[in-house]
Amino acid sequence: MRNTTDVLRRGLDSTLANWQLIAIRIAASILFVIIIVASIVAAIVPIAVAAGLSHFDLRNADNAVQAISAMAIEHWPLILYILVVITVVLGVLIAMYSFVEAGNTRVFVDAERAAGRTAVPQRATFRTFSMDRWLQGGRSSWWSVFWIYNVAWSIAGLIMLVPLLVTLAGMLAIDEPGGRVAIGCAGLIFTFLVIIPLALLVAVWTEKAIAVANLTALSMKASRATCSRGAAGRARRSGATAASQPATLAAPPVNSIALGTAPAR
Repeated sequence: MRNTTDVLRRGLDSTLANWQLIAIRIAASILFVIIIVASIVAAIVPIAVAAGLSHFDLRNADNAVQAISAMAIEHWPLILYILVVITVVLGVLIAMYSFVEAGNTRVFVDAERAAGRTAVPQRATFRTFSMDRWLQGGRSSWWSVFWIYNVAWSIAGLIMLVPLLVTLAGMLAIDEPGGRVAIGCAGLIFTFLVIIPLALLVAVWTEKAIAVANLTALSMKASRATCSRGAAGRARRSGATAASQPATLAAPPVNSIALGTAPAR
């Protein structure tokens, strides 16, 4: 059982030995930002401006709730289109992030296996990165990682909605603007206090689940390889046994010669 210091030291050595994963993570983050900005600029902003949403101002509305309801009813096709675009882009980003995370986890798992049970391994022992290994890990586990993120953060999102809905209900129940502002500020502060520990919990939960998914994929691959080697070995042994048996059909049996009979030609 390793202590906390040993785990942190091995993690640092593994990260520095496989520094290429840091570069991949930075490149993926830059790509994510580019995709988000391009989606907003190319798909959402022009249509929203053409529909006149840029002139929508709640400060000139007598009743903000009625103004928002009227806007939603009038522009519901545009709102639906924006939600579809956001959903598609978010799905693509999660899939890409899942591939990157699965590939990184595969490299780190192999690095820890390479170090083995050595008490104080050298940093070079953890150096297991290769693009083929990273791509193989991403291809074998990205789908599992994708659903791990979707399920975990969906549950977290539902929990985060509870204080927000309570805050919204409190704001709608009060007519005075000052009371609404006070309830809104208090609700946002409480929601923020709930989000911080919940996000940390979900982050640890998903990391553990991703490691388990990657180890499961490796175990299944090893089992298939073992079965394939076993089948090939049995086939080779069967062929060798058949080749070593004497050809008894080429000559008549000894008993037939003794009885004065000959085999049928």
